[in-house]
Amino acid sequence: METAAAREQNPGAEETAAGDASARRVEYFDADFAWEDVAAARREKCIGDEAPPVLDEQDVALRTDEEKLAESWESFYAAHANKFFKSRSYLAKAFPALAKAGSDEDRPTATLGELGCGTGAAVLPLLKEIPQLVAQTVDVSPSAIEALQRGAAAAGLGPDRLTAGVCDIVRDPLPMAPGSLDFGLLVFTLSAISPTHHCRVLRALATALRPGGLMCFRDYGLFDMVQTRCKTRLGENWYIKQDGVQCYFFSVEYLEALFASLGPEVSMHRVECKYVTVRNVNRKTGQNIDRVFLNAVFQRAAPSDVSSPSPCDK
Repeated sequence: METAAAREQNPGAEETAAGDASARRVEYFDADFAWEDVAAARREKCIGDEAPPVLDEQDVALRTDEEKLAESWESFYAAHANKFFKSRSYLAKAFPALAKAGSDEDRPTATLGELGCGTGAAVLPLLKEIPQLVAQTVDVSPSAIEALQRGAAAAGLGPDRLTAGVCDIVRDPLPMAPGSLDFGLLVFTLSAISPTHHCRVLRALATALRPGGLMCFRDYGLFDMVQTRCKTRLGENWYIKQDGVQCYFFSVEYLEALFASLGPEVSMHRVECKYVTVRNVNRKTGQNIDRVFLNAVFQRAAPSDVSSPSPCDK
């Protein structure tokens, strides 16, 4: 098994770029070790007797106030937006359907909608790599959107390829029209909001997908190394990280149930839902850094004739 020590660049990243001096290509690693092994080793510390105690309801409410969280994200990006954020250049390999965008003769271009786009670490490399792709993105932070727009301009991506705007996906309606998207993209976004909002946010983006459109999801997986380091626990698999940002760690079962709960009007079929395991190596200490992510693709089905309320609406 090849480890990150043999790969070029950043041993703390999920995947790294590799190649010779004349050309760089992205190598994608998604099964460096068995998830069951790390689950057995970390279960007690994450969900068993060794897990941190859950805060009381009052403390949880104080730490998850949505208005304060939005202000925290703006403060973060206002201070760091001009700094380098590692490009997620692996996404076209994690989601091969994206790389085929626009290959259908009847649909020469494809539209992607991303929630929580930040400064563009996900959408910009996709737009550069896939010329048939256009994107509509939102983030809660005005500073992040401004940085994204600067990055797009520097890359020669005009408004015909990318539109970006400020939107609090927890409290505001999405700007994407119903049925307008070929792809929805959630990359380390849903984990940063309260699980009480997961269903509603997911349903809003699913509604913007056309029938046959694909939802591409990438986030922290259950028993990731980060989960073992979190000391402040808000609920089941739900924490406050050391940087003060809340973080949820997804299981396959939770995510599948979440998509199943969206209701018949936005019925989503599972294409893929799996743990991705990536072993990086700290070059200084030689220590293995075993990361767990959840990678999933769900496809929107044709509208159902059955009309019943979704659990998201309750």
